[in-house]
Amino acid sequence: NIERKMTKTKYNPETTNWNDSYLLGIPMIDNQHKKFFVILDNLVTLNQKQEKSEMHSLINELQNYVIYHFKTEEDLMVKSQSPNIDLHVMEHELFRKKVEEFHHSYYNNNEELLNEMISFMRKWLLIHISGTDAEYADSIKSTLGMQ
Repeated sequence: NIERKMTKTKYNPETTNWNDSYLLGIPMIDNQHKKFFVILDNLVTLNQKQEKSEMHSLINELQNYVIYHFKTEEDLMVKSQSPNIDLHVMEHELFRKKVEEFHHSYYNNNEELLNEMISFMRKWLLIHISGTDAEYADSIKSTLGMQ
């Protein structure tokens, strides 16, 4: 369970960024994962600069991107008959809900929660990509003829 992994994992959100060790070998998914980190880095920067109007736009972009990316992954998992799809979708739902909380914290001017949410999202993505996503990578690569 990802929540258990998150509590046990030592993590520093300020220094942990995307690196190629998180590549799954599925270019479409790898590029989408990298874009999440670009969005999160931009959120940190805008939050520090207190650029409210740009933050609003970027949070909307994050929400839309979450929907787009998770649909892409889930469609590929169904197509490749990947194991544990239900668990994977549940983890995606947890993240979707956290992004909604992030959205609400921003509109309620809760900067402390805002920073916690950015840290949570970065940590969640790294654990999810290196754990849960890595579990389905081989079946998708096989289905797409990438092995």
